[in-house]
Amino acid sequence: MDGEELIGKCRNFLQENCILLCSMMYGKKTWGEVQYALFGNDKSSRIMVTTRNRNVAEFCKTSALVHVRELQPLP
Repeated sequence: MDGEELIGKCRNFLQENCILLCSMMYGKKTWGEVQYALFGNDKSSRIMVTTRNRNVAEFCKTSALVHVRELQPLP
């Protein structure tokens, strides 16, 4: 399955309201691919991204309404 086919399947599957968790996103390119595949859905869906790279979190803010939260380790 190539990338375009996978994107089409994701878009068809996510026609309804959903929550998607993308855990441990390492690079800006990855976010760009996720954004391209998933945005355009007007069903109030949400995407939660976890990353250790603050630059990735800040990059996500350039293209969507994003709330960045920095978690502190437990004592």
